[in-house]
Amino acid sequence: MLSNVWREYGAIAVLLVVAIGGYLFLSRSEEDLMARALETVSDHLLALVPEQDRDRTLASLEEFERRAAEGEVPPEQIEWLAASVLNLSSSGSSLASEEAEMMVSLALNDSPLLPEPAVSRQAPPRPPSTPVQKSRKKDLLESAGRVSEMFNVLTEVKGWSGQDSTFRDAPPVRFYSDRGLRAVVDERLRGEVERAERFDRARQESLVAWQSRLAESVEAEAERKAVMAQELGQLWAAVKDSMIQEAAQLEKLATMRSLESRGFMFGPEMESLAVDLEGQLKSRIGGGAFSLSVGQDGQLRLESRGTGTSGRTSTASRANAQSSN
Repeated sequence: MLSNVWREYGAIAVLLVVAIGGYLFLSRSEEDLMARALETVSDHLLALVPEQDRDRTLASLEEFERRAAEGEVPPEQIEWLAASVLNLSSSGSSLASEEAEMMVSLALNDSPLLPEPAVSRQAPPRPPSTPVQKSRKKDLLESAGRVSEMFNVLTEVKGWSGQDSTFRDAPPVRFYSDRGLRAVVDERLRGEVERAERFDRARQESLVAWQSRLAESVEAEAERKAVMAQELGQLWAAVKDSMIQEAAQLEKLATMRSLESRGFMFGPEMESLAVDLEGQLKSRIGGGAFSLSVGQDGQLRLESRGTGTSGRTSTASRANAQSSN
């Protein structure tokens, strides 16, 4: 009888060991999934920065990975950064280290989108790290799965499109994160994607959609955003020595619009803030102590109201100056 009791205890002990081992294995697998997804985003973003400028960017990315793994970064912010990195990678863009760091800072919410430069504000201290709640952990794991899946989509689509001269000048895929990370692929590649077994999950979870002549649409949108960035840059050049606060904001806006022309994704809230601020800045510049005018040479000039004194001159064309106003 005693031997039967020991056998029962032994069986219970074995079950406990198996259960604990299974739990640890599952936890380790989840941690590995999250770590791989974050590393993939970081590695692709770092690859866009010139090698000699990567040290500062690497430090920012290591901080991003640490805080994301601890649950300090919302899943939607991780997917937003991933979508921007995917688009920049698909377009073959390169980034200055300052641009890459700005993207990471926005993902971490370390600074306001477009802060008032006249007011010195310290970022509020971050709350102490706490264990990731089960609901947040579930969301993070689902997010990590989508991130990994979308980088697989990028790899495959680049391989297929590289064999087709139709897509030489514009990528046939665009990534969005407004309703969870997903891909929109040019309709002309639909056959290849649907035949690829590795995309079964992406199709089943509706992570891939189709758009006719997407590459041409992406190219046209990139050109439009590039013009917006150029106009903001020209306006910045006209006011940078006389309207310091406005110039600081214009410079950041111009940088963000330039990034956007290469694939950076404004979220809906970001876009609304940027549009509002652009309007406010142009109104303040055109309706305050200074006015914008176009000289006979077609250049944009900033003049003091009532004095006729010319300020800084930019290289704007007449058409761009009128658009800036």
